[in-house]
Amino acid sequence: MNNHRRVLVIHPHLDMGKTIQDGLEDKLRGEKYELFIEREQNQKDAEIRLHKHSYDLVITSLNIPHDRASPLDPGGKEQRGLQLVKNLRQKHHKMPVLIIAVDVDKYLYRRIRDLSNTELVIEGEKLEEELSQISKKWLSPEPEVDAEEKKKLNLNIEGKGKLDLDIILDSEKSEYLWMLHRTDLGMIDGGDLNVDPTELSNLIARSKFIDQSEEWEQELRNIGQRLAAQIFRGENQELNDEFLWHLQQVGGIKNSRIRFFVEEKVHPIVLESLTKERQDFWMLQAPIYRKLRIPGLYSLSPDEETGKINCLIIQSNVSGFSKELDRQLKLLGNVEEEARWLENQLPTYTRIGKVKRIYEGKEGRSFKSEVKNALVKGLWHIVHYCGHSDYDAAKKTGYVFFPGQQGEEKSWEKRIVQAVKVPKFATWLEKTRFVYLSSCHSSEEDFLSHSPEFNSGDSGITF
Repeated sequence: MNNHRRVLVIHPHLDMGKTIQDGLEDKLRGEKYELFIEREQNQKDAEIRLHKHSYDLVITSLNIPHDRASPLDPGGKEQRGLQLVKNLRQKHHKMPVLIIAVDVDKYLYRRIRDLSNTELVIEGEKLEEELSQISKKWLSPEPEVDAEEKKKLNLNIEGKGKLDLDIILDSEKSEYLWMLHRTDLGMIDGGDLNVDPTELSNLIARSKFIDQSEEWEQELRNIGQRLAAQIFRGENQELNDEFLWHLQQVGGIKNSRIRFFVEEKVHPIVLESLTKERQDFWMLQAPIYRKLRIPGLYSLSPDEETGKINCLIIQSNVSGFSKELDRQLKLLGNVEEEARWLENQLPTYTRIGKVKRIYEGKEGRSFKSEVKNALVKGLWHIVHYCGHSDYDAAKKTGYVFFPGQQGEEKSWEKRIVQAVKVPKFATWLEKTRFVYLSSCHSSEEDFLSHSPEFNSGDSGITF
C-alpha cells in the first residue's frame, strides 16, 4: 500500500481553505503515511484537478462558485459542491468525499445520504477536529467496514468512537429532523422528527419577551419539557432505538453529544428550555450566548512590529432610562466579573500583546468619548464589548449603550444612558479585526442585518 495520501480541499474562501489544510496537517501528523494537500476555490478548477489526478479524499464546501469569474451564491441555493460530487460519482464511485455545510435541511440530508462514500459535516466551532477525525478514518491504511455491515455483524466496537445526535428544529421552513453521526462510522441514520410545531412556535414567540419573572420562566420550562418529551419519549421510536443502541457501542453518555440546531433568529433561551428542567436559565444570568460566522474571516493578523494581538475590553454595564427604547435598562449580571476575568486571563497567552479595559469610574470623563478615542486612535485586533444592546424593529436600528458621565444623576432609575446606533459604532471599528458583542439582545432577529458596516471590511463578529 502507498505510504502517501493525497487530499483535495475545495473552499471558496482562501483563509478557510488554508485553515482546513493546516488543521489536517497538524492533527494527522505522525500517521503511517505522508500527507499531500492541494486546494481549489471553485467547481471548474476542482474538476480539472480531479480529471488529471487521483485523490484519496476530497473535502468540499457545499457552497462554491462555478469558476474564477463567477460570484459566490450568497444564499447558497446553487449547492455547486453537491453537483461536483454528483459529477465525480460518474467516474469515481468509491473516492471518499466530505461535504461541509453551514446548515442542513431534510432534502439536502437525503441527497447526501444517497451518495456513496459521502459524508456531511456541519460547520461549527469544532469543524477542524471533526474533519480530522473523519479524514483519519478514510485515509487509514486499515480496511474499513461500512456502518451497516458493522451493525449487522454486531461487532464489538464499544468505545471506538463518539456519538452525535443532531436535532434540527426549523419552524420557518417547517423542517424537523434528526441525524446520528459517529466519528468512527460517519453518518449512520436520520429522518423526520415528530414534534408539535405549534408548541415550538409558542416557545419561540414567548422567548422574545424577556421579563425574568418566575411565571414567564416556568411557562418556558413547561413548553420546553413537553417538546423534549415528544422528541425523546414520544412518537420518535426509531430515533430513540438507534440512539440508545449506538450509545451503548460508544461506551455511554460520556462519549456522546446532543446538538440542537435552530434558525438564526431564535433566542438561545429556547434551547435551554428544551434541555433544563429546574436550573435557572443561564442566558438570563450572563450576556454571552451566540456566535455569528462571517465567511472568509477566520484568522487574526498580529501587529507587524510586535507580532502580538492587542485586545480592548469595553465594560459598559449601564442602568437607567433609555429614551431611544422608551424604557428602563436594568443592570446585567456578571459584566464586571467577565471583563476583569478577561483582563487577567488574556495576558497569560503568549500571542497577546496590549490589553486594556475601559470601565466607568473616573469623575468628569465621557465614557462614550473614551471608547471612541480608543477605537479610532488605537490598533485593537480584538474588541470585546460587555453590556446592553437592543434592536428597535420599527426603526430597524440596533443600539449599544454606554453609561453617562460621572456626576450625572446617581439614582439608576432616573439616570439617562447614552445610546449609540450600531452603524455608528461600526465606523469606529475600521482598524479592528474581530468584535465580540457580549450583550443582552445582540443575537435577536435583524440586530446586525441592517448594519452593513459590520459586514464590510475585515471584522468577524460573535455575539
